[in-house]
Amino acid sequence: MEFKEIEKKYWDSFYQKSKTDYKVDRDLPFHDDFKNPIKRLPKGSKILELACGLRCEGIEFARNQMIVYETDISEEAVNKAKNTYRNLNISEFGKFLTCDAENLPFEDNFFDAVLIAASFHHLPNPEKAMAEMKRVAKSGGYVILGLEPNAWPYYTIFKILLPIKKFIRRRDQKILNSIADDETFGFNKNSFKKLCKQADLKIINIKRAKYLSEIYDSWLRLYSKLTKTNQEPNRKTQLMLCRIDTLISKIPILDLLNWHWSVISQKK
Repeated sequence: MEFKEIEKKYWDSFYQKSKTDYKVDRDLPFHDDFKNPIKRLPKGSKILELACGLRCEGIEFARNQMIVYETDISEEAVNKAKNTYRNLNISEFGKFLTCDAENLPFEDNFFDAVLIAASFHHLPNPEKAMAEMKRVAKSGGYVILGLEPNAWPYYTIFKILLPIKKFIRRRDQKILNSIADDETFGFNKNSFKKLCKQADLKIINIKRAKYLSEIYDSWLRLYSKLTKTNQEPNRKTQLMLCRIDTLISKIPILDLLNWHWSVISQKK
């Protein structure tokens, strides 16, 4: 609980300072990879998004007239999600709730799909979270993890960059940091298979995602921290790198160097 309280405090602080700037064309192909199964569901389907943050992947589903439950451990994130839905005139399709992903306040077999994007690695007990996601999904419902970090950078590149991280932390001593980001070591394909097996979920696809596009995004994040500026990615550059990433994913050995994974599974 102490871990979660520290995380909640960090994200509340982070989202208080962050501006919501939703763009219709914000998503890139690697987002479609894990969202397409849900987008094909009929109108009125009930979708649960965990750790919605500012992105709110569920907005696309709400635009397709599905009922989307946007949740996060951060009350500030949930309030921002509510405002975004209001600004897009889709509030009637959104429900908003502050909750813990490892202790979901929903009935069994309630949702047609459960989604968490780029945040599953923040959870201290992934096995429990996976079991909860499965519990609240209907039979045949999707349980999806989008863009979760691969393990190999944590044991290689991130160790090399550790002095830079420590320098930024010393310079910005009063700034809170996510302890989840500090403690995670990512996942590999076998760890996802194990998680799905423990939860008795049927694996539909475990897909490698992001190669050069992640290097570009990481550089912008690092440069922003070093210069204390907000560096926005160039859309054309992102799309070009996504096309190159698609080619890399087909080259043996190089294809193993993905920075992220997306996992699509289904409740039996």
